[in-house]
Amino acid sequence: MKVTVIPFFMLAVSIGGCGSSNSESGDVKNTDIENASICFNEDLYEVGATLTTSMVAQDGSIETRLTKVIEETTYQSQPALLAQTTENNVTDNAYLFIDEGNKEQIMLGETDNANENELSYTPGTSMRFDVDKGDIHRQTITMIVNNSSGVEQEFVINISSEFQGFENITVPAGSFKTCKFEQNYSMTLPDGSPADSKAIIWYAANYGVEVQVSNDGTMSKLIEAELNGVKM
Repeated sequence: MKVTVIPFFMLAVSIGGCGSSNSESGDVKNTDIENASICFNEDLYEVGATLTTSMVAQDGSIETRLTKVIEETTYQSQPALLAQTTENNVTDNAYLFIDEGNKEQIMLGETDNANENELSYTPGTSMRFDVDKGDIHRQTITMIVNNSSGVEQEFVINISSEFQGFENITVPAGSFKTCKFEQNYSMTLPDGSPADSKAIIWYAANYGVEVQVSNDGTMSKLIEAELNGVKM
């Protein structure tokens, strides 16, 4: 449910009307073209929903994550869902806006309690699923990081997300039809120096769950997943 890399874009997530972004696509829609809408699952965002996933990394280490949608709330005066994710005995909060009509998730802000940071994104970081193969969604966002000492840092991040089409893959959890996205991140650090990152994410059709993730070439694969107690 959450794709995170500092933390939003290095863990590899991601809302319409929340800020400046654009997409590249043709004006004429072909009804036979591959569209990633089948990888958007509204059930993931219902209040009370629980998602448990276990991923195995290339080095054999296993990470298990539990995500719960807690409540509808507001974040910086915007309507939001509060979701809590627990991993390695640390629980973080994420504030999301979900546009079900456009099949889009926007991350508005989150906590990184392991590092005692709070992060906000202006505009929110958007993950669009109503896109056709080859469509590229581009965003420029400002990430504000506040740490426990009261120090604030500002990062400018350029994000591009391309839907590369359907792909059938097999992971320890089974075989899945997936939507493959490539996401590229270019960040300007507070000292002006650049930092780049690339994530490739495979979302399971109908489930909307990440089944395979590559972060700068390091691969993780799904071992098992349960949504509301039901195994994928």
